Amino acid sequence: MREIKFRVRRNDIENPTIYILEGFEDIAKWRDMADVLENCGQYFGLKDKNGKDVFVGDFLRTKYGTGQVCWDEQYFQFFILFDSENADGSEALDVSWSKDIEVIGNIYEVSEV
Repeated sequence: MREIKFRVRRNDIENPTIYILEGFEDIAKWRDMADVLENCGQYFGLKDKNGKDVFVGDFLRTKYGTGQVCWDEQYFQFFILFDSENADGSEALDVSWSKDIEVIGNIYEVSEV
């Protein structure tokens, strides 16, 4: 069974903080705070070459260039949207990418991108 994880940001405090909610019990504990939490991406079972969880909204470094993890509503799949000199367009993401990618940041926090 696939792990259920969401990255959320709590916006009701001076310095918004990112939390990882794991499993239905953890998500249920935060239910009363839904109005101050912003969904910042879902984990979909892929880890990078360092074992780090990959979430929607992460920036990845690949052998083809740098891109952002996105969700495609039309085709119901996760993909990486490239935006670099070496690679244009997008590519579907699956477990075969694990050894070739590295999470280098995300759209919700300062990154080196």
